[in-house]
Amino acid sequence: MPSVLIVDDEGTVRKVASRILTRLGFAVEEVESGQAALTRLEGPGIDVVLLDMTMPGLDGAETLARLRTKHAALPVVFMSGFSEDELDVEGVTFLQKPFSSDTLRSAVEAALRGREKSP
Repeated sequence: MPSVLIVDDEGTVRKVASRILTRLGFAVEEVESGQAALTRLEGPGIDVVLLDMTMPGLDGAETLARLRTKHAALPVVFMSGFSEDELDVEGVTFLQKPFSSDTLRSAVEAALRGREKSP
């Protein structure tokens, strides 16, 4: 069962995504900040990160940059209320907020498939 780390400063978004992903069979952990995500990723067991773009402190882009220094191959799904065209999201899967169960599942599965294709 793949594990997902949900990183979002909005508790409601974390809880909704967590419920959906748990129901779909994923193991889920939640953190409220980019710094908390980096700390959690020091340990094992995360297969994909669901990362909010706009958070206080470390935003999604800065969190991703720091994450990539130690976990270059870890799949990331960026999620945002902004459209994909408004953001620089190359190299990651993008999920538009608000999202449905189906779009969330599809985004996480696409990120995991991308990891399988990496050398």
